[in-house]
Amino acid sequence: MSPAPTSCYENHSAPPPNSLENKSNNIKIASADKYEDVNELLAITDILVTDYSSIYKDFMLVDRPMIFIPYDYDEYKTEKGLLYDYFDTIPGPAVDSQKDFLNEVESAIKNDPYEDKRQERCEVIHKHRDNQSSDRVAELIESMVR
Repeated sequence: MSPAPTSCYENHSAPPPNSLENKSNNIKIASADKYEDVNELLAITDILVTDYSSIYKDFMLVDRPMIFIPYDYDEYKTEKGLLYDYFDTIPGPAVDSQKDFLNEVESAIKNDPYEDKRQERCEVIHKHRDNQSSDRVAELIESMVR
């Protein structure tokens, strides 16, 4: 990990004038109008901070720490629903206060206590990482049309 994390991805809206981006040279808030392909950012992101976004599934492939902020969990679960137990499946800590967030950032930088859980989840979600996915899909389609 680099000495000072330098990127953060924010996809849902433009950063407000008082955002962290305006307070630190080490944090970059990147909206979709700046980066069309989020994968460009994942490659250079030291710690992913997200809520319910599935972006963490792609980020698992770079095997770096993640922090989850489910700030409206009860409302989200009621209104949108979840297909699985959120807290059992996320490969990193869920925080609900600034103090916890700062502690988890420090912990991720120092010793990354969620590395094993992240690797376990990655094995489940990314079963095949062998550049043969197109071949498997083609074989499946061929077997279905025979």
